[in-house]
Amino acid sequence: IGQMQITWPQPKVIYDGGVRSIVYKEQLVIPLHIAPMRDGQPIRLKGRMDIGICSDICAPYTLKFDAKLEEAGTFPTPEIASALASAPFSASEAGVKSATCRLSPTDDGMQIEARVTVPSTGGREETVIEAGQDTIWVSEPVTTRKGGQLVAVSQMFHSSGTAFSVNRSDVRITILGSNHAIDIRGCSAG
Repeated sequence: IGQMQITWPQPKVIYDGGVRSIVYKEQLVIPLHIAPMRDGQPIRLKGRMDIGICSDICAPYTLKFDAKLEEAGTFPTPEIASALASAPFSASEAGVKSATCRLSPTDDGMQIEARVTVPSTGGREETVIEAGQDTIWVSEPVTTRKGGQLVAVSQMFHSSGTAFSVNRSDVRITILGSNHAIDIRGCSAG
């Protein structure tokens, strides 16, 4: 494989017993954009995906795959086209004017306050903040909107319980609304 890009469709936000979950319901189609190292070269896609399948309870499930991919047609299937159409907008596509992150130390970690100047994504807006490091856990943000600015505040903790730093360029903020989602990569000091 020369290049591969994944386009995640917009998930749904559900609350069950006061607990927020970010989910895909019924069917999940994940478009993969794959290019060979050299044109015309066959592509073999082999791997595994660990997911959770939920109904009343969630159970871990491992999907294993190994396939030789045929050359793609000109047009995607309706399922793939639908998944591509529901993908989050980039910051520039969504009209994000600014995205800042204020980082403050806490007794056992760090607080991040993200402020995004952007038009509403519709309805009750939810956010997801990722630190860009697997060893840093980020709490569910408290999200509010003040006019043209969305504010999301989360707590961050290192898995080892030790001190840590966060590179703002690695922070990822996803805004989920009833009309569309926005994927923001990086934030400036705020």
